Amino acid sequence: MNNAELTLPELQSICLEILIDIDDFCTKNNIRYSLAHGTLIGAIRHKGFIPWDDDLDINMPRPDYEKFKKSYKSDKFEFFCHEKKNAYISFGRVCDTKRTIAKSTIPWTPIESGIWVDIFPLDGIEDSILLRKIKLKILSILYELQIVVRKSHYRIPKKITFTKKFHHFLKLIIAGTININHLVAFQMYLCKRVPFGTNNKWAHLTCEADENKMVNKLEDYQEIIRTEFEGHQFCIMNGYDHVLRNEYGDYMQLPPEEQRLPQQNYIKFYWK
Repeated sequence: MNNAELTLPELQSICLEILIDIDDFCTKNNIRYSLAHGTLIGAIRHKGFIPWDDDLDINMPRPDYEKFKKSYKSDKFEFFCHEKKNAYISFGRVCDTKRTIAKSTIPWTPIESGIWVDIFPLDGIEDSILLRKIKLKILSILYELQIVVRKSHYRIPKKITFTKKFHHFLKLIIAGTININHLVAFQMYLCKRVPFGTNNKWAHLTCEADENKMVNKLEDYQEIIRTEFEGHQFCIMNGYDHVLRNEYGDYMQLPPEEQRLPQQNYIKFYWK
């Protein structure tokens, strides 16, 4: 590919454009959302992007996510999810498809996409500790299996070692026995078993479900407030401090320099 690869500032700039578009739509249509994960840390600690971060994450309670999924319209961007655009993921992405192209070793859709902002739906979670642990374990296994199947869709370069070719061949065998669409549909079915707001807990279940990091109290998402991010005002949940400490510990502490790297090192973005 001869297209120029985006620099980190260029990537962040387009991510911010997408986020502004999402915020404008959600504000006009009374849809709740919150900055999430590293993006939320960036808002609180840096008033913008974590300097080395290469993506943006937001989350929405499931009812708001479903409303967004059905109604989102934009002149600039497109919404991808399992039910639309045949995505191999159990959450959603708002993508730039007009200016940029994404190339990933873990493909997530057969359709050409560009830079995106992740949108994670939030669901309720069982009160029973035992049922919760069983569910989270099953979801974690399903997510890992999803990754293996998605990797099998990657067209490997010709000039690689025999060992890597053999590993890819094994993935193809595994993938051949699994329908990725059925797998994602089952993940989503399990995620939605407990409606958001029916008890005192909510969880991020659509990928890397973790009892110790992704399960939080409903009171932390009872109110939406706004905070600065790159000179703009965006929504965050009222209990952001509890949620971030649950997921990251002391999130205000910078990581060691050797860990200050973009997280999506398996994806490259190019100008069209």
